Amino acid sequence: MTVLDTVISSRRPSVLGMGLGIGLALTLWYGVFGYHVLQIGLWLLALLLVGLYLAQFPPAQPIWDPAKMNWRRELLHLGLLALVFIPIYLYDSANIPFQVNTDEIVITSMSRNASGVRFPDVFGLMPDYFYFPRFMFSLFGGLTRLMGGVTLTHMRMVHANFGVITILVAYGFFRAFWGSRLALAGAALLGSNHALLGISRMAMRENLIVLVECAALGLILKGVREKNPLLLYLGGAAAGFSLYGYLPGRVVILLGLLFGGMYLLLGREDLKGGDPQENPFWALTKLTVPAALGFFLMAAPILVATATSPSVSAEYSRQQFLFSPEGQALQQMWVNAATPGEAVRRNILNGLSMFNDRSQHDRGYIYPNYGHAFVDPLTGVLIWLGLGSGLYRIFKRRSQPQDWLCLSSFLFLYLLFSFVITKAPNYTRLLVILPFVAYLTLEGIQVILRALGGALERSGSRARGWLPGALGLGLVLLIGGVNLAIFGDFVQKGWKSGNDVASTGRYVEARKTDPNHHFYLAASPSYPYFSWGEPYFWQSWIQFFAGREQSATVFPPEELSTQTLEPPFTLFMNQWVWDQQGSDLQQRFPSGRLERIPAERGLWAFEVRDPQRKLYPRVH
Repeated sequence: MTVLDTVISSRRPSVLGMGLGIGLALTLWYGVFGYHVLQIGLWLLALLLVGLYLAQFPPAQPIWDPAKMNWRRELLHLGLLALVFIPIYLYDSANIPFQVNTDEIVITSMSRNASGVRFPDVFGLMPDYFYFPRFMFSLFGGLTRLMGGVTLTHMRMVHANFGVITILVAYGFFRAFWGSRLALAGAALLGSNHALLGISRMAMRENLIVLVECAALGLILKGVREKNPLLLYLGGAAAGFSLYGYLPGRVVILLGLLFGGMYLLLGREDLKGGDPQENPFWALTKLTVPAALGFFLMAAPILVATATSPSVSAEYSRQQFLFSPEGQALQQMWVNAATPGEAVRRNILNGLSMFNDRSQHDRGYIYPNYGHAFVDPLTGVLIWLGLGSGLYRIFKRRSQPQDWLCLSSFLFLYLLFSFVITKAPNYTRLLVILPFVAYLTLEGIQVILRALGGALERSGSRARGWLPGALGLGLVLLIGGVNLAIFGDFVQKGWKSGNDVASTGRYVEARKTDPNHHFYLAASPSYPYFSWGEPYFWQSWIQFFAGREQSATVFPPEELSTQTLEPPFTLFMNQWVWDQQGSDLQQRFPSGRLERIPAERGLWAFEVRDPQRKLYPRVH
């Protein structure tokens, strides 16, 4: 009996009807009258009722074989992952990395605004930030308020914690089709990736897309294989939840559909379930019903918000696609290309070489770890070895559903981010490919181990019992160590060279307790202080680190001689401005002191202090 047949034959449809009715009523209420805080409760109630209804049906096969499942071992593996990665992801997150990206300031500010409202519309979009979904900003803002306030440090801590949770969920994803040891290795490889580590230690929100992706695809894969309506429903709900987060996370919906197509192409016998009269397409369609219910119940409110938003809300999305005029114009500006055609060509080449070319870096400039590709050199070889092995199994008809899912998802994302999406390679977007990179890396390792085992077997060596396992463990540890070293290189660059936003921000933050201290910036597009941006951005960045009663003023260097500077104050400027007007400043303020701002180029702070106040700490 199929999933749909089981649901239809139930004698207790009232719970299902209540859940669907509440979900429909909620959608209409939100679409016609807007948001009300009671809608959150109805939303969760609808999801719960339909889930309880589907939970009453036994799966065609047990979710876990009791004879093979050792819960103590599973918890031990999860505990081991947490024990290893909690210090790696959380230690001194306020200062590691030293660099502060301006997106961290924006995301922290937006989280503060979104959570500052008593009853925010968590289903809606944010018109002041590219019409991004508000849910994640409200979530992060609410969590950081529980920690004492929406600050950069607290945002970094929350994001890093979600990074650790992502690794634990990834273990569940790999455990859906691998044994516990391989699942442990897969989760460790994913968590060790230097890009995921570096971005997770910033005040961002991007690692949640990997968490949701692993949960959704793992549940769908397990649900399809076990013909389990509840798992399919939960997987669909997780895929629907992706609409509330970082936009690239929505690709999980396409990956789910792609997996369905691969299953129809390669898993016809499994879909028939031993019935030669069963139509595979109809069997797959019936399997998707619980997943579709979960998806639409979860996603209905934000689908309404998106459908009713103004047309300008799609402008940002259009700029991200290489085939649109807006996307080509953005890409041409982004890489400083002479023509749109050259911009497209460079985007494709950058995307195709992102795993092996060390000259590539994060073109989104969130984690620009120059000199290192998206993955370490060893992984850059193993993924292609694993891809070749997987494709060979498909060609020989020896593949399994997890192969169809992971191989097709990797190739789809690899080509998508090269040929369709701008700014390739963009590391925050590329995080969604990491589960499949880890899968292919382990596949490549297993190819090597099988070859070694076969050679030892033929030679009759006693090492055949332990050497392949030891080598596999050594390769996983080596990859982890190399990625830590790559991230350490990024950290060292920040400590040695400094960073304009981070150094200036820490300098301002050290003086935020003095409400009378003023901050001035003598800069303009012709004589910039920060590496990019406009005066409006510069003022907001300084104000972000300042106290509530403090002010930050930006003016062109040409107006410095006539600008009123009220002590105590700090005046920021670049080397050129100081060389031209430094002597006049010293004559105007003989007690002023000059201090270097650690950054990639010459930046200075001229400070006139309150004589009654103790010395401020220095920025290192």
